[in-house]
Amino acid sequence: MKAALAALMVDYRQRDSALEVVETDRGYALRLRGELSELVKKLVPADLGRGTLKTLAAIALKGPVLQTSVVEWRGAGAYEHIRDLVAQGFVRKRRTKESRSCWLQVTDKFHQYFEITADTLRQRLTLPWPEPEDNDWEDSPAQGSSPS
Repeated sequence: MKAALAALMVDYRQRDSALEVVETDRGYALRLRGELSELVKKLVPADLGRGTLKTLAAIALKGPVLQTSVVEWRGAGAYEHIRDLVAQGFVRKRRTKESRSCWLQVTDKFHQYFEITADTLRQRLTLPWPEPEDNDWEDSPAQGSSPS
């Protein structure tokens, strides 16, 4: 058995293949070659749950928007959603000078992944996101303020 596995490992090493046979703590495994993992991360669709997608939609529609506003609309779970979205490259955060909150804005990866421009997004989507009770918050340059 070990001779057959060793032969299989050599066979995969000599092939021009994306796969390799490796020995692990629990035995042997057929896996993707390590040097291809970054490429696959770019090509494989992102794993976004329903709540995370709703948070992403809020940021896309209202962005740039303060993180505190998104948390008001989406609840405390939005902190985890935002962390995941930043880690996956769909949202960028920028600290504000005025408060402890951050400005949130979708990235180019968001537009490429979902194949939608910012203008098209605003035209096509109409979600009932509640407005804050006081309208003195600043969420976009269009309202006379720019994120710092």
